[in-house]
Amino acid sequence: MELKAHRSNDLSSAGSKRMNLFLKEPAWTDGLSHRERIPTYGYVDDNGRVALYSTVTSAENSHGLRLVVNTPDERLEIQYRGKLVAFWTFDVLQTRLTEKLAETAFIGAKSRGEGKAEEFHYESVLFCQQPSVESLVKLIESRDSMVEMRMHIREDGSARNHGTAFRVRQDQLPRLYMRTLMCRVPASPAMTR
Repeated sequence: MELKAHRSNDLSSAGSKRMNLFLKEPAWTDGLSHRERIPTYGYVDDNGRVALYSTVTSAENSHGLRLVVNTPDERLEIQYRGKLVAFWTFDVLQTRLTEKLAETAFIGAKSRGEGKAEEFHYESVLFCQQPSVESLVKLIESRDSMVEMRMHIREDGSARNHGTAFRVRQDQLPRLYMRTLMCRVPASPAMTR
């Protein structure tokens, strides 16, 4: 079972943060190595590095990248300015969802303080089962789920890939699963020092 902790309001706020679901590299069709791919689709970042840190959704982003659901071929594609450059099959995505998130407990906490003095009071658990690729596809189409590419060229010229991450807006998490159950811990006295 996967356990993921979050601040209590993160699952209910409309502008909620993004939560990592899993990492999975696509099958690249562009014929490029990561060393060649980064400057092709990327940019020079604030540190002067050639980089490709890009959030990719179903709408084309400023780097020309977008996610396209190809239902007839049962795959999720990355397109660059309308041209296919990479994909995941639905089977691969369902396998990864099942490996990583078959049963997940999202644990909500209130916090107070900051840094090393921050304290948490755990108050709820959202238990979820049976994530489905069909639900993931719907989240992608509504732009509530996205892919983040995270790579750059090191000073020595080699490529550094931090992994391609599937993420979801935390308030949309329940939509990923076939079964959800919200558990609430009874109210307890305020935390004391």
